[in-house]
Order: sequence, then C-alpha cells, then structure tokens
Amino acid sequence: GQADLGVGGLLGEVDVHLVRIGFMSMVLAAAPGHPLALLPKPVAIEEVREHTQLVVTDQSERTKGRDFGVFAYRTWRLTDLRTKHMLMREGLGWGGLPRWLIAD
Repeated sequence: GQADLGVGGLLGEVDVHLVRIGFMSMVLAAAPGHPLALLPKPVAIEEVREHTQLVVTDQSERTKGRDFGVFAYRTWRLTDLRTKHMLMREGLGWGGLPRWLIAD
C-alpha cells in the first residue's frame, strides 16, 4: 500500500531496488559573454580551473565532504539547479547543467 520514489544519480553501492526511467545528458556551459565562452574550443582544463565554478551541493550526509565533477579552484556552492542556471546566465560562473535546460 505504499511506495517511495526517488529520482537521482547513483553514488556507489545502493541497497534499494532501482528501475531506470530515463536518461539526462549533462553539459558544461557558460553564458555567451563569459570569458570561457570567448576562448577557442575546446577549452583546456587549465583554463576552466581559473574561473568560478557553480556547484549544486547535496545537503545529505551520504555525500558529505565529497565532490563530483568539480574542476575549478574557486567554487560557489548552491542548493538548487534553477539558481545555478540563473547565475550562469548572468555570467557569474560556469558549470554543468542538463542539456534540456540550456538547449535554447
């Protein structure tokens, strides 16, 4: 009579039953006017490390003290994807976002 549903990525071993319901492509991006967007492509990792990376941080204990996909020396930690997207659009940093969110 009950069901719990969680949508997210896997972090190591899990002890629950999982069913794949889809796939989401993540891409690294910056606003068109951001200094990284003005560099010749592909952009080297040494270049991105010098610019502020916006990172959505999991607030749970499960990932405490662990980083995933963090490359920059300076980061701003956020708790939600929409805020990250808004700050990126304003040119305040770069980061990974779902392709569907930035396709336009």
